[in-house]
Amino acid sequence: MGLDFFRDVVAFEQKYSRTGQVIENSIQTNGLLLDDLWCEFLAKENFLVGISLDGPAHIHDYYRKDHRQEGTFNGVMQSIELMKKHGVQFNILCLLTDRNVKSPLEIYNFFRFHDFRYIQFINCFEIAEISGTLKPCSVRGEETGEFYIKLFDEWFKNDFFDVSVRFFEDILLYLVDGVKASCCYNSTCDSYLVVEYNGDCYPCDFFVFKDWKIGNLMQNDLRAIMKSPLRKSFASRKAEISEICRKCSIASFCKGDCIRFRYLPTNGYKNISEYCAAIKMLYNHIEPKLPEIRLRVAAYRDGLV
Repeated sequence: MGLDFFRDVVAFEQKYSRTGQVIENSIQTNGLLLDDLWCEFLAKENFLVGISLDGPAHIHDYYRKDHRQEGTFNGVMQSIELMKKHGVQFNILCLLTDRNVKSPLEIYNFFRFHDFRYIQFINCFEIAEISGTLKPCSVRGEETGEFYIKLFDEWFKNDFFDVSVRFFEDILLYLVDGVKASCCYNSTCDSYLVVEYNGDCYPCDFFVFKDWKIGNLMQNDLRAIMKSPLRKSFASRKAEISEICRKCSIASFCKGDCIRFRYLPTNGYKNISEYCAAIKMLYNHIEPKLPEIRLRVAAYRDGLV
C-alpha cells in the first residue's frame, strides 16, 4: 500500500479518535521493503512491528525466498538492524515447520545471540485439499510439544526475566493469575473483528472465506455487524468440543484450542486439535514448577529482580 497510505491511516486515527481513546498500531512484515523512511515513520508513530524470521540462514532461506527464488535471510537481518537504529519496537515471529521443529535450542540460541527478547512461534498448519492430510511442511502435535519442552527448560533456566515467549506467557498467565491472553483459549470466538481493504468483515483472520463474511463497513452499521447471527454462529463453534476434551484435566485452560486446528470436513469442529498433545505436554511440564514460578513472579512484581 505504500508509506503514504499508512501516513493517511494515522492522520485519520488522530482526526476521528475520541477523547481518552487509546489507539495502538502493529504491522506484520517480512521486512524486505523497510528502509530509513519507513523506520522513521514506524518509530515516530509508535508502531509495533512483527518481523518474520524462522531461524539462521540455512533454516530461514529454505522456505522464505524472494521472487528470484533466492533466500531472504540477509535482507531480513538488514531490516532488523535498521529498526534498531531508529528505535522501532519489534518482535520476532517464527514459523515452526518441518525444517526447524527438531532444532529448538539452535533456533533459540540464534535469537538470543542477536538479543531478540520478544519471540512468538506459530505452527505451520497446511492441509492438502484433496486428501485432507497435513502437508509435509506442517508440524504435528507431539513434535511441537517436544520442541516447546526443550525450549522451556532452556528459557526457564537462563532467561525467565529477560525474554518473552508468547506460548509460555499464555500458560503462565493462566496458572499464576487466571488470565487468558490469546483468543484461541477463550470460550467463544468473538474477541475481535477482521476488516479487509474493501470493508468486508470477518470474525477471524483464519476464516476470511466467503461463507464467513459477516458484513461490509461501507454498507452495514458496525453495531449490526457485531451482533450479526453469522458472527454469533461462528463464536459458538468453539464450544463444539469432543467428549474427550470435556473430560480433559486442562480443558478450563485451552477450551479445545483454536477451531482452525480442529476442523474436518466430515464432522466439523468437534475434533481434537492437532496441537492438543503439544498444549498438554507443555502445560503438564510447567505445572510442577508452579511454586517456584510464583516465587519468581512475586519477586519480579515487588521489584526485587
